[in-house]
Amino acid sequence: MNIAMEPVRMTVKDHIVHLELNRPERLNAMNVEMVESIIDRLEEIAESEQKIVIISGAGAGFSSGGDIQSMSAGISDPLFVEIMGKVKEMILKVYTLPKVVISAVHGPAAGLGFSLALASDYIVASHQASFGLNFIKVGLVPDGGCHFLLKKRIGYQKAKHAIWSGKTFSATEAKDGGIVDQLVEEAPLEAAYALAETITQQPHQSQIESKLILNATEVLELTKILDLESEAQGKMRKTVEHQQRIQAFLNRTK
Repeated sequence: MNIAMEPVRMTVKDHIVHLELNRPERLNAMNVEMVESIIDRLEEIAESEQKIVIISGAGAGFSSGGDIQSMSAGISDPLFVEIMGKVKEMILKVYTLPKVVISAVHGPAAGLGFSLALASDYIVASHQASFGLNFIKVGLVPDGGCHFLLKKRIGYQKAKHAIWSGKTFSATEAKDGGIVDQLVEEAPLEAAYALAETITQQPHQSQIESKLILNATEVLELTKILDLESEAQGKMRKTVEHQQRIQAFLNRTK
């Protein structure tokens, strides 16, 4: 495949691997091909000597979330379960990767794109970034472990209310609320590389051991939440409200 057409482009610079979500014409909406590509890349990186992984999006934003047209409408139950299984695998691989993972966010990080960023060890964002919980607007629940990951960042009560309201956090709100670790005026990818260079000056194996210790019990809850989200999403996609909201969304898109 031509590298320009790859759903996820990977480049390596010294101890840093950069994964770029590459569907800019769809605001990096995640279809099955992209999710599978992220999984494949992470498996390759896990066995490499690189220490840092930076995830960013091509074009105007980080990711608008799951591709509604390809992942939600008109698919069979078995295929839906398979897709949710791949989403679960992707998030767990990011969360448990024996590397330091940095998400560099510009523009929107919404839905599953928001969950992917939350699974990282650091989120670096520009002032133009936004973080959207748009699931409820199409009659769905958050997935990609968002219930767990957002709760860990901002607390149970605030996470619940944000999910219910379908809130979109501005970059400043996200920084003040503990979602974003570093806020920059612009060029979050450059800031992520600078942060990565600083991190590489520390003993890497000690960092990873601490990450694994902190994640040891948390990953059990995350796995359970991912399973519950999949089950709930399966129910929600069959509701009349979801079907009506999806159709309205697709009509507006057209």
